[in-house]
Amino acid sequence: MFAVDLETNGTWPEFERLCDLTLSKVIPRLLDPLQSDGRNIKPCLVHGDCWDENTATDMETGEPFIFDAGSFYGHNEYDIGNWRAPRHRLSKEAYIRHYKDNFPPAEPKEDWDGRNLLYSLRFNIGTAILIPGCTQREVVFEDMKKLCSRYCPDEYRMLVQGAPVSEQDEVPVQV
Repeated sequence: MFAVDLETNGTWPEFERLCDLTLSKVIPRLLDPLQSDGRNIKPCLVHGDCWDENTATDMETGEPFIFDAGSFYGHNEYDIGNWRAPRHRLSKEAYIRHYKDNFPPAEPKEDWDGRNLLYSLRFNIGTAILIPGCTQREVVFEDMKKLCSRYCPDEYRMLVQGAPVSEQDEVPVQV
């Protein structure tokens, strides 16, 4: 999706470098522990686009229902990445608390917030692609800065200071 964003919204070297760092360091740091030390994720069918505009209540029965799914098998926590955005009703703490009561965070639990922020990137970058020029690209940029500073602080510090992060990355950048 990062490549589609670049095609849609144009180049932004700082953003691109944070994308690379997120892909190479943050994702393995947050997702590898889910499948290590004897832990395994049991994939489940996720909605893929669960947010308040894709939910409703049957007026005759009072039962809730969901629609407009982009379903796939994945980590159950993925679905609530979209709930993190303040633009959605489902971002309210009560919804997330209720979800976590029914589906406890995967181990390591201390990484839950980071995984949720990581999963939210997909939804926010999707909005930036669908609505070019909107502020969501900046939201993704700030969220990647948070993730990189938290989960790969040495590499992030080098990026901020303009030092090469790898041998291939020799152009200084200001983040």
